[in-house]
Amino acid sequence: MSSRSSHLIPFAFAAALVCMPAGAGFAAPPAVLAAAAPADPVERLLVELGEAARSRDSLTALADSSSGAGHDFLEELLWKRHLDAHTRLMAVAEELQAKLERGEDVSSDRKRVQAAFRGLWPGYVYQLERRRRQLSALGRTSDAASGSQRLVIEADMTRLSDRVLESYRALVDAVLALERDRIDVTTQRTYLTQGLRDAASGLVARVQVLTRDRATTAAQLARTPASTDLRYALDASEERLRRATLGLSTAIELMDRLGLEDDDLRVALILSSGRITTDVFRWNVAVGLLRAWGGHLAELLAVKAPQWVFQILLVAVTFLAFRWASRAVGRLARRAVRRSQLSELMRATLSRLAVSGVMLVGLGVILTQLGVQLAPLLAGLGIAGFAVGFALQNTLANLAAGALILGTRPYDLGDEIESSGVFGTVKRMSLVSTTILTPDNQTLIVPNSAIWSGVIRNRTAEPLRRVDLSFGVGYDEDVDRVQRVLGEVVTAEEKVLTEPAPVIRLHQLGESTVQFIVRVWTRKERYWEVYWDLTRAVKLRFDQEGIAFPYPQREVTHRVAPGSGGAVETKPGQS
Repeated sequence: MSSRSSHLIPFAFAAALVCMPAGAGFAAPPAVLAAAAPADPVERLLVELGEAARSRDSLTALADSSSGAGHDFLEELLWKRHLDAHTRLMAVAEELQAKLERGEDVSSDRKRVQAAFRGLWPGYVYQLERRRRQLSALGRTSDAASGSQRLVIEADMTRLSDRVLESYRALVDAVLALERDRIDVTTQRTYLTQGLRDAASGLVARVQVLTRDRATTAAQLARTPASTDLRYALDASEERLRRATLGLSTAIELMDRLGLEDDDLRVALILSSGRITTDVFRWNVAVGLLRAWGGHLAELLAVKAPQWVFQILLVAVTFLAFRWASRAVGRLARRAVRRSQLSELMRATLSRLAVSGVMLVGLGVILTQLGVQLAPLLAGLGIAGFAVGFALQNTLANLAAGALILGTRPYDLGDEIESSGVFGTVKRMSLVSTTILTPDNQTLIVPNSAIWSGVIRNRTAEPLRRVDLSFGVGYDEDVDRVQRVLGEVVTAEEKVLTEPAPVIRLHQLGESTVQFIVRVWTRKERYWEVYWDLTRAVKLRFDQEGIAFPYPQREVTHRVAPGSGGAVETKPGQS
């Protein structure tokens, strides 16, 4: 057999395993399989669990002896087999729990499950330790690599790290599930407790180291932004830090599920990552953070306090010196302008300006001592002063209104709104203005401050709209008949929703008409279709039924003068 053929043997075997369900063996007659299958669900699931574990272990030996693409393929298949074995183990625990809830005797089942779990536990531990060794090996390879190759390795490490965390989570799930079934898993819990504590402690130190490495790499990249290697190194450092932080968070979560004390780890996670989480609301975590920050502050004060004291004294001396100088300059200025022909108001103003000018120079000297660059600050203040003072008064109001509109979202693109005396569809919006398209296709640009300062009516904020119609008939018409006809017209309209239900009621008795209201619901985009279609349909149906829309009528009484034959009363008629 050639060497090429020998390399293909693992692939052929793996391909056969892919097509074979977990735990399946060689073909056997159906009668034999039916006879071999245990009737008890727990026992049957234990048999399937053992077969799945053996299948996983067989693939493990094959994957350990392979390399290259074949190794990657087998690793993926092995992970699926491992997840399948865990699923079957959880099914055993759930079935046992179901028996307990039904009040069945599970003493024998509990012994079998406990014995099976103890026998399978070394395989679970081996899978976990195996992936941890692979992760360590990839880390050493990544340290020796550079450039884009290092990023590729880091991506593989991220995938493998996720599987390690998932393996820990699966073990915790299994231990907690079996504990609920009153199975003794003391040994397994001890292993997980110690393993999670060790992993968390190591991850805390790793997060701290990686945080410093990332800061160092970022500083180097800032000095030489064109360096591709430094860019790759920074990306790799950030990926490692993200992975370590996620691992520490997962370890804390699993320890919390196991009922272990982890407040010190939560404090370490917040301090090392710099991200404040909801853990700060825990009393012990808050106290730990305050102690840690207090220790950092004390250390900082011990190192920086002498420098800060000297700086404060220097600033105080400078301030007092310029204050004395400003008073002296003020006196000289008042003497200089006293004999001039200037007004008293101008003299006082010039004196104050002289004092203020000296103090302004002193402020600049103090800021320079504190390390503030005055040139950019003065340039920025000058430009901002002119812009804000003369040009941006209304614009700032529009910006503030635009920010409030974007934050509260009283309307969105495509909504029909009515505000500031305009009605239309919102087409565009910026922080300064909103563009509205009116029904007759006019484009209006409305300042945001005008919209925000008034009432905003959004007609399409909700998915449904109510169509309100009113129809008047004569007093001679049968009210029940008219209401029935209106109901039939509404029911025949397919665009009218049945829920909420339509409302058809006699609404008002007018001077010459009996008013009926029709209130129906439809989707917002069909509002006008329903409005127009129902109006037309009611008119056509009323014509068919002989129901008339009355004309306005008046009843007039004409009284004649006494002696002319009495009063004459006219009949009601069309006006």
